[in-house]
Amino acid sequence: MRAAYQFTRRTFLRAILQYEDYDFNTDLYTDGRDSRERHFASQVLFSYKLNPQTVVYLGYSDNHEGDAEMDLTQRDRTFFAKIGYAWVL
Repeated sequence: MRAAYQFTRRTFLRAILQYEDYDFNTDLYTDGRDSRERHFASQVLFSYKLNPQTVVYLGYSDNHEGDAEMDLTQRDRTFFAKIGYAWVL
Protein backbone atom coordinates (compact mmCIF):
# COMPACT_ATOMS: atom_id res chain seq x y z
CA MET A 1 0.00 0.00 0.00
CA ARG A 2 1.26 3.45 -0.83
CA ALA A 3 -0.39 6.67 0.30
CA ALA A 4 0.66 10.28 -0.16
CA TYR A 5 -0.96 13.46 1.05
CA GLN A 6 -0.07 16.97 -0.08
CA PHE A 7 -0.91 19.32 2.82
CA THR A 8 0.13 22.49 1.01
CA ARG A 9 2.36 23.34 -1.95
CA ARG A 10 5.29 23.18 0.48
CA THR A 11 4.56 20.09 2.59
CA PHE A 12 3.70 16.48 1.92
CA LEU A 13 3.63 13.14 3.72
CA ARG A 14 4.14 9.73 2.12
CA ALA A 15 3.71 6.28 3.69
CA ILE A 16 4.57 2.93 2.14
CA LEU A 17 3.61 -0.40 3.76
CA GLN A 18 4.72 -3.65 2.14
CA TYR A 19 3.86 -7.18 3.36
CA GLU A 20 5.07 -10.41 1.75
CA ASP A 21 4.05 -13.93 2.82
CA TYR A 22 5.73 -16.92 1.12
CA ASP A 23 4.57 -20.52 1.56
CA PHE A 24 7.17 -22.95 0.18
CA ASN A 25 6.94 -26.64 -0.66
CA THR A 26 10.14 -27.73 1.10
CA ASP A 27 10.33 -30.96 -0.93
CA LEU A 28 11.29 -28.84 -3.97
CA TYR A 29 14.29 -27.14 -2.29
CA THR A 30 17.63 -28.54 -1.12
CA ASP A 31 18.86 -25.42 0.72
CA GLY A 32 17.08 -26.19 4.01
CA ARG A 33 14.66 -23.28 3.89
CA ASP A 34 11.63 -23.00 6.18
CA SER A 35 8.19 -23.74 4.84
CA ARG A 36 7.09 -20.14 5.42
CA GLU A 37 8.73 -16.70 5.22
CA ARG A 38 7.15 -13.37 6.03
CA HIS A 39 8.48 -9.85 5.54
CA PHE A 40 6.95 -6.50 6.49
CA ALA A 41 8.48 -3.10 5.69
CA SER A 42 7.23 0.41 6.37
CA GLN A 43 8.50 3.81 5.30
CA VAL A 44 7.28 7.30 6.16
CA LEU A 45 8.63 10.50 4.57
CA PHE A 46 7.76 14.10 5.43
CA SER A 47 8.97 16.95 3.23
CA TYR A 48 8.88 20.70 3.79
CA LYS A 49 10.09 23.22 1.19
CA LEU A 50 11.34 26.38 2.89
CA ASN A 51 11.96 28.21 -0.39
CA PRO A 52 12.55 27.14 -4.02
CA GLN A 53 16.16 26.16 -3.20
CA THR A 54 15.79 24.61 0.27
CA VAL A 55 13.98 21.42 1.24
CA VAL A 56 13.90 19.55 4.58
CA TYR A 57 13.17 15.82 4.68
CA LEU A 58 12.35 13.74 7.76
CA GLY A 59 11.90 10.00 7.46
CA TYR A 60 11.49 6.66 9.19
CA SER A 61 11.70 3.07 7.98
CA ASP A 62 11.73 -0.38 9.55
CA ASN A 63 11.83 -4.02 8.51
CA HIS A 64 10.34 -7.12 10.13
CA GLU A 65 10.99 -10.78 9.34
CA GLY A 66 9.38 -14.04 10.39
CA ASP A 67 9.17 -17.68 9.42
CA ALA A 68 7.23 -20.84 10.26
CA GLU A 69 8.63 -20.96 13.81
CA MET A 70 8.96 -17.25 14.64
CA ASP A 71 6.44 -14.42 14.44
CA LEU A 72 7.34 -11.16 12.72
CA THR A 73 10.29 -9.64 14.58
CA GLN A 74 11.78 -6.22 13.96
CA ARG A 75 15.13 -6.53 12.20
CA ASP A 76 16.12 -2.87 11.91
CA ARG A 77 14.87 0.69 12.27
CA THR A 78 16.10 3.92 10.68
CA PHE A 79 15.39 7.59 11.33
CA PHE A 80 16.86 10.25 9.09
CA ALA A 81 16.86 13.97 8.38
CA LYS A 82 18.17 15.70 5.29
CA ILE A 83 18.44 19.32 4.23
CA GLY A 84 18.88 20.08 0.54
CA TYR A 85 20.09 23.50 -0.53
CA ALA A 86 21.02 24.80 -3.97
CA TRP A 87 23.87 27.30 -4.00
CA VAL A 88 23.24 30.26 -6.30
CA LEU A 89 26.41 31.72 -7.77
